[in-house]
Amino acid sequence: LTFENTYAAVEDKNMVPFPRNKWVAWEKLARAATNSPFVILPDTGEIKEIIQNHLLHGKTYKNYLYIHFAEAYANRGAYVFYHVYNWGDKKEWEKCAKAAEFLLDHRALYESEPDRAEIAVVVLWSEALYRRTFSYLGLAQALAESNIPFDVIFGGGGKYLRDRLNRDVLSGYRIIFVPNALNITENQKLVIKNYVKNGGIAIVFDGETFGLSGEGAFPYGKGAFLLIPTWEYQGEEWDIGNLYFQGYDDSVRKTIADIVEKLLPGASVLRNTARKVVAYPYYYSAHRTVVIHLLNYDHNLETDGVTPKSDLVLRIKKPDFLSSGNAILLSPDSEETISLETTYHDDFVEIKVPGLEVYALVVLGGKRVSPRR
Repeated sequence: LTFENTYAAVEDKNMVPFPRNKWVAWEKLARAATNSPFVILPDTGEIKEIIQNHLLHGKTYKNYLYIHFAEAYANRGAYVFYHVYNWGDKKEWEKCAKAAEFLLDHRALYESEPDRAEIAVVVLWSEALYRRTFSYLGLAQALAESNIPFDVIFGGGGKYLRDRLNRDVLSGYRIIFVPNALNITENQKLVIKNYVKNGGIAIVFDGETFGLSGEGAFPYGKGAFLLIPTWEYQGEEWDIGNLYFQGYDDSVRKTIADIVEKLLPGASVLRNTARKVVAYPYYYSAHRTVVIHLLNYDHNLETDGVTPKSDLVLRIKKPDFLSSGNAILLSPDSEETISLETTYHDDFVEIKVPGLEVYALVVLGGKRVSPRR
């Protein structure tokens, strides 16, 4: 799947400032819908604006492009250099090119299939899904910006998209979000009900699909449904995901994060980052390795500057396959391989990261990585 992306909530702008302008929701959905790596490239209008501002005003966007490049690979996809000969300055892509070299040097850290997260957002196709697109986008962005790891699961339906949802697809997840359950298939209803019956927690916006009404928790078997309210305003349907995507109010993000934290304490792996640093962690039990992508979105669109971060503290769930060993920090922004202070507790591992420029990998376990040449 290849797609041009733009941030749809702000219709009058080709370029939306960070930290809002994240593409993580689309990237995760593209991977889930195709079960294969996606390829993303900037919107043509955005590239045109970058070229015009560079030629007319001497502005640069090297870090802006680099952040989107790193984000695509942090979400297990790929990114296209949108450079056309004699159209723009190829120097704008220098940082992306350096990061690409880094990826090739450490490709083993990007290519394996990770273990499942504890949380999934289940996107179910139906004729009503178009009404809930912003609901999914806001929900996914809020989870990412709260540093709560999650997977995305796509279930088809109708004439052209096969319904792939089954018991095994949901197995192992402690919590699932279902932002759209309107007009879904009978199989999808049954799979979700059985998931809850066997101990899972389903956070849904459409209780009527499952014979429920109101809001709050509804025990079912060994698990529970948690109903999130929707409402009508000026002819448009709203919910907490839609509200966050269109308004980008941080209090709404915190409400979403609090729902998860009450059900799964310690779900957030990095706190107090003001939506400007996001950690994308992946567990690889087959390789006895944890890889955490760290991305700094504290970017100034006017100057293209990025404010470096210091003294970040990651707190991740302790993997069953590791009980000791320090993590290391690798980055396209540095030639050094840095050993990180790592503390093991009963249920979690604490990793202290002294600094982050734009993009870095924290690697715990596995084979030691030699410093880059």
